[in-house]
Amino acid sequence: MDIKEILPILVPGILIQVLVQVYFIHQCWQNGQLSLRTRLLYMAAIALFNIPAAAVYLLFTRKHQAIPANQADKQLRQGIFILLLVAFEIISLRFIVENRTHSGSSGLVWLLGLCFVSALLDGLLMPSGKWLAWLAPLIQVGSIAFVFSRDQGQNAQYLLLIVLAFLLNTHPKQRALPAAGLLFLSSLAGSAYKAYQRSGSWQSDDLISSLYVSGLLFVLVFALFYSFKRQQETNRRLSDALLQLSEQQQELKQMSALAERSRVVGEIHDTVGHTLTTAVIALEESERLAATDANAAVAKTRLARDQVRRGLHDLRGAIRTIQSGQAMPFRLALEALLEQIRRTTGLKVTAVFESEPDLLAIQQRVLLQAVRELATNSLKHGRSRSFDVLVQEHAGTIRLTVSDDGQGTDEIQPGFGLTHLRELVESLGGSLTWDSVPGEGFGVQMVLPTGLAGQEH
Repeated sequence: MDIKEILPILVPGILIQVLVQVYFIHQCWQNGQLSLRTRLLYMAAIALFNIPAAAVYLLFTRKHQAIPANQADKQLRQGIFILLLVAFEIISLRFIVENRTHSGSSGLVWLLGLCFVSALLDGLLMPSGKWLAWLAPLIQVGSIAFVFSRDQGQNAQYLLLIVLAFLLNTHPKQRALPAAGLLFLSSLAGSAYKAYQRSGSWQSDDLISSLYVSGLLFVLVFALFYSFKRQQETNRRLSDALLQLSEQQQELKQMSALAERSRVVGEIHDTVGHTLTTAVIALEESERLAATDANAAVAKTRLARDQVRRGLHDLRGAIRTIQSGQAMPFRLALEALLEQIRRTTGLKVTAVFESEPDLLAIQQRVLLQAVRELATNSLKHGRSRSFDVLVQEHAGTIRLTVSDDGQGTDEIQPGFGLTHLRELVESLGGSLTWDSVPGEGFGVQMVLPTGLAGQEH
């Protein structure tokens, strides 16, 4: 067999082997996510076994690297692409050996070389121009379809299926599916033509058998690689959605931080400012009484001192909140609020904590505001004596259930307070529902997504 007969396959095959070898040895050496020993082993394997070792490197190291899902899928496609190149080259050589005595075999070899080089450049360069991107698939389909129609063995059938895998692995669906459809029609036409040449009839059993086998093999390979492609697209969409969700979470954290700082500034202005103003008034009153009623003046001075201490404590708490970027844990904040409700309202308050969720400051503030509002409503509208709070966490949400033993009603007319609470909870991606029965009190359930605050660390 003359070496010139296999040059169209041999030359690009040798070139691609050398290029792949150099490229992946260099890439492996620069892969800092692998240990030095692992890198040296892969480099030695690529130097000795070339393309198959490069494919193994791509397929097995992607799971052990901290790379995005899209990059991992791309690496997987590259590994499959290299394996398909090896398979195409090996089967092409078998095809050339088996058809070397047939007339026109040199033309078929050149077509195989054209198909191989086209697939190679297509997979490596991935042209993005509208017409240029369609050129490579059409060259591959046309050349392999002609080769398939002239071959009487099975090698061309395998080459056609490899080209199908090339198309589905390399191109997006808008190009891969039309090219695969042309290839399918070409395979059926080629099978029918070869069966006609063997039997001399278009109605032979051989024709039906050839069409059935060719179509079945094509459908099986198509289903395998198309399913793989769909899975990759799903992974890519999921990765994009997770990235978008992460960006939205970052924005929510920033909004929460700004809202919390605004709240703290408001507290300093309202609470601390009011306390200090009261202390100044008390000192002025003490100064006025000093000449006429010493005991009353001392009492006013002590009141001013207590007010200043309370203001200083509140100011320090506000500064700590700003410095840490966090409010106190939700359970402590809620327990402090409920204790205040007990002292000031006389309600019998019961709290059950089944979990201690990690919430953003804005989420915590909305839930505490809701509890304060509902406790006020229980006294004002329900004439309640007891007030129960249940905190649960389930499937990425916090559930805060509040109920009382008030009068209840069969027709709930939400006022400004409940309506505003629902809008606040829904703005954070949650829900607020209520129910009531005459004589059995009033109940409210708030549900908010959790898990955002814990991701800051």
